Amino acid sequence: MLPGAPLAETVAFFRERLRMRLCSIRPAEAPQVAVVEGRGLRLRLDAAVTAPAGALRVEAEQSEDVVAPNGTRIELRAPAPMAVPAPTGAVVVVGAPREQDWTVGRAGMRYRDLVPGRLGGHLIASHICIPEDGPVPDDVHFHDVAAQLIHCVRGRVQLVYEDQGAAFELCAGQTVLQPPQIRHRVLSCTGSLEVVEVTSPADHLTTLDHALALPTPNVAADRRWSGQRFAVQQHGADRDLELATDGRVRVTQRQVGRDALEVGDAAHVDFLFVLEGVGALTADGSVHALATHGAATLPPGHVATVRAEDDALRLLHVQLATA
Repeated sequence: MLPGAPLAETVAFFRERLRMRLCSIRPAEAPQVAVVEGRGLRLRLDAAVTAPAGALRVEAEQSEDVVAPNGTRIELRAPAPMAVPAPTGAVVVVGAPREQDWTVGRAGMRYRDLVPGRLGGHLIASHICIPEDGPVPDDVHFHDVAAQLIHCVRGRVQLVYEDQGAAFELCAGQTVLQPPQIRHRVLSCTGSLEVVEVTSPADHLTTLDHALALPTPNVAADRRWSGQRFAVQQHGADRDLELATDGRVRVTQRQVGRDALEVGDAAHVDFLFVLEGVGALTADGSVHALATHGAATLPPGHVATVRAEDDALRLLHVQLATA
């Protein structure tokens, strides 16, 4: 419980400045008590309370000290830099999906692990499937990550993101960049949805935000979360995601023909997902078969050559900078 006077100004501060939700207020004709909720807090503001206004510390995009109209001191503190384990291990290759590879994860979605071993905790990549069309039982949530993207392999999914306007459809062939901690929600899907999600670090927290309703009324297309902008890449050759992350994330779709494709360098983790076709990947003296919806991951310092068995080999190629 905190002192509330002046109540109108104090409630407005917590709603507008701290983006908390007003849960209740009474009496209607001359409000004296209000309850606000958000940022992991539930506060009762009482105009009759004369106790010290106290202090709060909450997470924010930028560090700043502010004082509410009721005298409460609020310490806004930016989160500490994300600790991402350095990528370790050898080249990882995963074959075409088998029924026993799938598990049931969050919101009833089916998950398949594409990077066993996680490169020492640096990276997780999942093949996610929602076979039933219709609404998805998802909540507004966010992820504590350094980098995250979703590529739609099949079908269409309706998504909504904080400060990015109305819900929209992500269709097969498109990729969305989810900046760290951006609030979002999956609304519905059609066409036996399949997506590939690539995230660093592998072990990360997902938090539900019950206080925020999406879509948000404001649109801030240039807003940044930990230096990254929200972006949707419409075509595999576009540089939208690279520009939105200042070069940290690159995504391309590659058609491998008769000429060999070389991937891998010392500065990136390279992740390949086979969108269609068959071929072979040669790395560290070994040859690995590639098949539709299989994957390969190269830690920094490893170089591989990809060859197609025909002209139908199409790859999703994701590069994540490690520095």
